[in-house]
Amino acid sequence: MTLKISETRFRVFAGILVGVFAILTGRLWFLQITKGEENLAKSNRFRTYAVPIKAPRGIMFDRNGTELVASRLAHAVSVVPEVIRDHSDIITHLASILGVSVEELSKQIETKTQSRWRKPNEPIRVASDVPSEVAMRIEEARMDLPGVEVTREPVRDYIYGSLGAHIVGYISEINKEELDALAEDEYKQGDNIGKTGLERTYEKLLRGKDGSTQMEVDKLGRLLQVLQEVYPTPGNNLHLTIDLELQQVTEKALAEQLEHIRKNTRYKKANSGSVVVMDPHNGDILAMVSYPAYDPNLFVGTMPVDVSQRLFGDPYHPFTNRALLGQYAPGSVFKPVTVASALETAKADAHDVFRCSGIDAVSNKKCWVYNSATGSHGRENLIDGLKNSCNIVMYDLARRVGVGTLAQYARLFGLGAPTGLDLYPGEKAGLVPDEAYKANRFKGDLAIWRPNETLDLSIGQGFLLTTPIQLAQMYSAIANGGTLYQPRLVTAITTPEGKTYREFHANVKDEFKLKPETMDIITKGLIKVASEGTASWTFRNFPLDRYPVAAKTGTAEITGSDNNALFAAYAPANNPSIVIVVVIEQGGSGSSSAGPVAARILEHYFKVSPPTSPPAE
Repeated sequence: MTLKISETRFRVFAGILVGVFAILTGRLWFLQITKGEENLAKSNRFRTYAVPIKAPRGIMFDRNGTELVASRLAHAVSVVPEVIRDHSDIITHLASILGVSVEELSKQIETKTQSRWRKPNEPIRVASDVPSEVAMRIEEARMDLPGVEVTREPVRDYIYGSLGAHIVGYISEINKEELDALAEDEYKQGDNIGKTGLERTYEKLLRGKDGSTQMEVDKLGRLLQVLQEVYPTPGNNLHLTIDLELQQVTEKALAEQLEHIRKNTRYKKANSGSVVVMDPHNGDILAMVSYPAYDPNLFVGTMPVDVSQRLFGDPYHPFTNRALLGQYAPGSVFKPVTVASALETAKADAHDVFRCSGIDAVSNKKCWVYNSATGSHGRENLIDGLKNSCNIVMYDLARRVGVGTLAQYARLFGLGAPTGLDLYPGEKAGLVPDEAYKANRFKGDLAIWRPNETLDLSIGQGFLLTTPIQLAQMYSAIANGGTLYQPRLVTAITTPEGKTYREFHANVKDEFKLKPETMDIITKGLIKVASEGTASWTFRNFPLDRYPVAAKTGTAEITGSDNNALFAAYAPANNPSIVIVVVIEQGGSGSSSAGPVAARILEHYFKVSPPTSPPAE
């Protein structure tokens, strides 16, 4: 009985299988034989894929609403590998039109095709910012170039070329490492991304959101119909603290002064430098220059190999932002800190008298005046000590306060730590040395702090290292009476519609109000630097009676190289609204090399007619 039931079930099951097989065979016959030619023709006729519509990045405005960085429409060329792989001559033809080698184009397509982030039928961009005549040639050859697309997309436009390059930065195509790191942020192969500067710092806010066009094309890549279109959303806008005209004047002043120094003095290696111009009452950076620079527009489209090699091989490193990453002994521009430390701790006062014979009697260290015609400064008070930049006065003060207090006040003025400026790739911290530093850094006798090292610190030499942005912050604190502001470059972010997305207010890092006596002595001393002292030649044609300037020169010694030239100033001295710090690498004297740059900036700022005489030698 059981056997009979099993045989019956088997026959039923077998019958079902035969029936299903017959149906499938019939359907297959219908599709391949009866409708085969029709379906093959259809598959050969149609192909769908999405072409991205790039979103324009946000605009960067200067403090007055003038566009500094925007976007412009340009031609781009993309290919769909799934289409062109069936046509071996397409790459050869396209490479010829684009002016690149077949090997270079083939490698680019192969590399991008193999990316794990690429979707099937997704176009690969092979050229950006293509000249109109090249785009036209591709369009004219469309019948011979199936799978090749010419589109119009927004590309970055750095309107003033190299102006503010180290501030705004540049964008370039995303690389594999960045793509892996940002996979969750909807980045895809071929996207451009901020590499440095504000472009990198505010990348996610500037980039916008791409749209796309879903297209149906025939086997020759000809458009049959648009299936769907999603419009892009532009990125947000940045409103900067930078003043366009002041930035232009500052860059020109530095570049021309460097050229003058090389041509007319013995300092032939004065090829680089930096300037920071700041508002002392809120930390706004009005101008910031690092020289040499580069043109961010070079990264839009394809950079010629020779240009790339020249830029990246430049021994003066044009991509380095010296204002934030250059670390220098400040030299005599540090001396107001030494004076402040003595006055604030009651180790000195306005009645103290010092005698400079040109040589320190205790250490046998010389003052810079020793080798001059006079050989000494004679009797001086604290104001004279600053005016004359007298080392002997600073040595005396250093012994009174000691290295611990000197280091404490240096840090109080913002030295030895990053300022907090939000700008990629960041900034160096500098170095404020003290006994603990040497004990941790060296071994044996080298770890012992020596008395002469305290003297070196008092005049801005020795182990002390500062960045130009730190010095600007420090002089801002001197100018405003003891408020340390975090420097800022961006005041607001707005949407494409102009609505406020975020505001950045002035940020007080520390407040150590200086005594009125301290402010009075330092201000009077620095005013005399500009009117009677080491910077008097620099301001000989400047209307100091209308716009009194507080200034300090600095010449920092470098073993085996020419001296670095430094200069710091703020004005008007009685109600400061501008602080300037200038550093010229291997430029020699601060007064004759760096000072004229500051003078030209102040002439523009106060709308003073420049002198007719040439820069100082």
